[in-house]
Amino acid sequence: MHKLTKLLAFPKQLTYVTAFKFSNAQISFEELNKISVQLLQELKSNQDVIEQIVVLSQQYLEIERVEEAINIYIEALKVYPNSARLNCKLGTLFVQLEELEEGVKYLEKGIEIDYTEMGKEGLVGLASLYKMLNQNDKALETYMKSIELNYLPSYCHQFIALLYAEQQKFDIAQDHFQKSLEMNPNDFASQWAYGEAIFHYDQQKGIKIMREAAENIATKKCENQFMQEDEVQDMISSMNFRVGQILQHISKNSEEAKKFYRVCLKNNPNHVEAHVQYASCLKKGEQPNIELAEYHLQKAKEIDPSKFQKKLTEWW
Repeated sequence: MHKLTKLLAFPKQLTYVTAFKFSNAQISFEELNKISVQLLQELKSNQDVIEQIVVLSQQYLEIERVEEAINIYIEALKVYPNSARLNCKLGTLFVQLEELEEGVKYLEKGIEIDYTEMGKEGLVGLASLYKMLNQNDKALETYMKSIELNYLPSYCHQFIALLYAEQQKFDIAQDHFQKSLEMNPNDFASQWAYGEAIFHYDQQKGIKIMREAAENIATKKCENQFMQEDEVQDMISSMNFRVGQILQHISKNSEEAKKFYRVCLKNNPNHVEAHVQYASCLKKGEQPNIELAEYHLQKAKEIDPSKFQKKLTEWW
């Protein structure tokens, strides 16, 4: 039985969590519309249906019916205009669709009604949105509310650290970053982000943090709930490539750079730029390895001839 067909059969018993435990089989647009009508009718006498509205909106998104995904929230808000949960979810959806003004409007209304009911998506989402809009004071205030409610506190401390690092308030930034790592010591993606922020103002300190993050993520399990496993794999490759570049071109340490290029290529053998840069390092130093350098140049050329030639011209 489809998860939302089951939901329709037992609307009062089914919760938001259990709804997602049913089959992943896709339900048709016509069926979703029928369920929508019945859920909105049920909502008038049963506020618990709000969580099922959230499930339904997500189902519309899965079949790329964005207008309907938005409309189900708008109709539900006509019944419960003061639902912080509905305002929060609709605001988050608008942000995902890059309709930022609408997103802010609904998220702010949700916070005004009762920010304790909004959930972590609303608070962290709104704070991040304020940061995007350079409204840093509002961003800090909202991140602190999220910490107060213990919603993703380690990530909030990390985001606050980045804000203070951008303002070159490094002592305060360091304090929040340490709190973040104490709560989640294996979030090496956040460690990297902090290192990058510091790098713009203090190259030596920034590269030290970035290097530690690149080494950690390559040898330990990264714990970041916002990232899928394949995204972590991509990050291992890109982080190690970036550190290799910095060591090679800024620190002028080709020997150390080679270690990071090797890790990059181990995780992404088709990384054209890494092959070319690694070859460049191999041709330098006290003991150049011309044969291995030529091998990596040939690999880069085989992977993408046009990109190979472009990068060769840029870097050599």
